[in-house]
Amino acid sequence: MTKPNKSDIFHLIGAALVFIGAVIYLLHHLAAAICVGVGAVIIGYVRVSTRYQGDDLRLKRLSTMQTLTAVFYLATAILMYMGNSLWVICLLYAAVMELVLIWRTPRQS
Repeated sequence: MTKPNKSDIFHLIGAALVFIGAVIYLLHHLAAAICVGVGAVIIGYVRVSTRYQGDDLRLKRLSTMQTLTAVFYLATAILMYMGNSLWVICLLYAAVMELVLIWRTPRQS
């Protein structure tokens, strides 16, 4: 097993914050929106800083989809802050896209 690098650790922290924010939404809306927002910013930063720079069009498209997923996480935080219940749809879309990306992205050797 390979040692996780800094971007993997930051991505895990961001994903944990998004999850925690979604769970605590029932208790405190503002704290949940802030938690999801911070997690989304961390995920977005990791996605932009580790963007694919090669020539493979498939991997470029998958990298663009990862960035779009980070935008949906930010939209989730904004909708939570506004009190709009559509944040659930944005979060669901981002989660489904994460699963598709995990399934479609090849493993690094």
